[in-house]
Amino acid sequence: MQVGGSKRSSIRRVTALLRRILGEPLLQFAFAGALIFAFGQWFEARRVVIPAWHLDQAERRMAAYLATPALSPAQRLEADMRVLGDELLYREALRRGLDRDDLVIRQHLAQKLLLLTEETELAGREPAEAELQDLYRELAPGWHEPSRFSFCHVYSRTPFATGAAARLPTAAADCPAGAGEAFPLGPEIGAWSEAEMAGRFGPEFALAVATAPAGAWIGPLSSRFGWHLVRVRERIDARTPPFEEKRAMLVAAWTQRMRERARHTLLRDLALAYRAGAGRSDPATPEGRLALAATTLSEQEL
Repeated sequence: MQVGGSKRSSIRRVTALLRRILGEPLLQFAFAGALIFAFGQWFEARRVVIPAWHLDQAERRMAAYLATPALSPAQRLEADMRVLGDELLYREALRRGLDRDDLVIRQHLAQKLLLLTEETELAGREPAEAELQDLYRELAPGWHEPSRFSFCHVYSRTPFATGAAARLPTAAADCPAGAGEAFPLGPEIGAWSEAEMAGRFGPEFALAVATAPAGAWIGPLSSRFGWHLVRVRERIDARTPPFEEKRAMLVAAWTQRMRERARHTLLRDLALAYRAGAGRSDPATPEGRLALAATTLSEQEL
């Protein structure tokens, strides 16, 4: 009985203490503030704000899909319901952590970050003329166009008689109709570079055509196919396309380089930050391997 009375006495003392504490105005104000803050956080977490442009975009997509200039009220409501439904499902998926271990989502987010970085780098920026000129000087050798040749020929699988080329007409612009045997590529060839001719007919044939004067008959020339009497019709001199002809391609190349530079800079900075926080670790451990990977990434040149 004495023990039970002691417990009841303790309970009464604690209850009285709580009443005095809760009766303090300052504590009541703090408690009410905490409740309001907690409710506000709970409400804000469940509040869905979707911008008007997002709703308008969804309506335009549905109108295009339905091939109608304007949606009816019911169709507009359906478009809005789809937008809201997608947003609610997305938020619930995040709440459940479904994005954490999904490799597809991780890769998509990484690519989206890279794209955003590229667009930020290029926003409002155009290449300077000097940059394009420097890029042209760098890339121009790869755009060099070799000399090309157009020719007609008389073909035979067996050697021609002596002096056959001299008996062909010198005034005709083309090969005589019906002369020689049928050739798989036809009697007219062009415009081919010396390398292209060498690849098809052989190097000696190509060299002879490349050094022949335009309009004269030469041959017989042997090739992988047989024998040819050849008349060079046109010689197109080697050239490098001028700057203005390649301007659009130069702008595209500059844009691509800016994108690559933005991606490289972002990855390098992130790797530097990772390496700074990683500290030293055994290279044989996963942490050590990642530290080495971060070091290599941060030191790579563009």
